[in-house]
Amino acid sequence: MKKKLVLSMSAIVLIVCITVGIWLLVGGRKTITPIIFDEELSFSPSLPEVIENQIPQETIDAVFGKEINLYKIVSRRINGYDEDLLEKFQMENYSVSDDPEDYITTYKTADKRLRIYNDGSFTFSLTRISVDEPLTVSFDELKVMAEEYLESKDLLPENFYQQGYTKSEVSSGGETIVPRMGPSFVRKIDGYTVYGSSFIDTDYDNQGLRSIYSIYSDYVFDRVAQTISFEDAYSLMLGRGKHVQNSYKEQLSGEVDKIILNNARLAYYDVGRKGTHILPCYILEGIAYAGEETTEFQSWVMAIPQSMTTR
Repeated sequence: MKKKLVLSMSAIVLIVCITVGIWLLVGGRKTITPIIFDEELSFSPSLPEVIENQIPQETIDAVFGKEINLYKIVSRRINGYDEDLLEKFQMENYSVSDDPEDYITTYKTADKRLRIYNDGSFTFSLTRISVDEPLTVSFDELKVMAEEYLESKDLLPENFYQQGYTKSEVSSGGETIVPRMGPSFVRKIDGYTVYGSSFIDTDYDNQGLRSIYSIYSDYVFDRVAQTISFEDAYSLMLGRGKHVQNSYKEQLSGEVDKIILNNARLAYYDVGRKGTHILPCYILEGIAYAGEETTEFQSWVMAIPQSMTTR
């Protein structure tokens, strides 16, 4: 006589909870694509044998080995997103084409072009012909114009703020003019500046707005992680690799023979369409020496353990 196994509802719930818990512990949460710097950015110049650490201990204590939020990237291109942008930019009677290889949809009218990526990042431009004449509007005026325009179109999230600019220069007859310029906007998350694919650039000429580059990820909270120690970050800097970007601000005439590290910062890095998360990174800063010459040195290091990532 065969016996039937009958489980109570509470037992079933318990088994499901245990199964989910094991899945999370074993690898269900190991879904983080690491920061991998672009090839043109990840060129790691040779480091000298002498690297002195003069970062104040209070800075090391404040920056390294801290708990920090990790944020999962989500697309802002939800239903109706394209139509909303087309309306904001007053684009009617447009043609549309898709580029599945680059995950882009392009909308065109007689004088405008809107390219939207799958994650919702977009570029908008007016296709009029620009005249190379000096810009007559001051940068302070441009800042007001750009901020008011973006806010009126609901294209400037609250955590973005103006910093930096784009600029086009034209040289002719020994004279250099600036025919186009525009304020740039970056953002902070939890008080930390976000780098990488996270910016809104504008471009203006004497006829007004020419283009907008809105490149950033939407995100939701995922988990809290412990960042790596200064010693581990320092080792990664020396080892270089895909998760590190070492760079000198200027190329010196001689070979760099010494680097003195004097500061460190914690920031976020948005990898955009190439990744799954907005992740923390360290920025180690210092001065590089080649004899009497000096230049600024920076090393960008992913700030979470590589063991947390998928590769």
